[in-house]
Amino acid sequence: MKKIITLLTVVLGFTFLGGCQAATTATKTAESTSEEVANLKATITLKEADKQLSAKKISFKKGESLLKVMQANFTIKEEDGFITSIEGHAQDTAAKKYWTYTVNGEMSLKGAKELKLKAGDKIVFDLNVTQ
Repeated sequence: MKKIITLLTVVLGFTFLGGCQAATTATKTAESTSEEVANLKATITLKEADKQLSAKKISFKKGESLLKVMQANFTIKEEDGFITSIEGHAQDTAAKKYWTYTVNGEMSLKGAKELKLKAGDKIVFDLNVTQ
């Protein structure tokens, strides 16, 4: 009888410890996911005719598009994935004044909807006259 009670206690103990381990693993996974999101940062700068309007360091999730990040962090208007107004500064087609942007110092060939941000990206939007 003593052996059965001891065996039952050992089995229940392992079951209890195993249940605690699964919860700890789930908690660690959730923490690492939050840390991963918190670690993905980029800087977005707004300029008009080479005058800086604002700059923000933003956090984002892996695989998020520039358009989605802009919608979450700025007041924008867009058409077909192209940004036409940011924080009340709008394009003027008659004056040929448009928003363009660079990524890490290079002109982007993609619309904001297609561009997926990477950690450390430096995005500069410039509202300027184009030829």
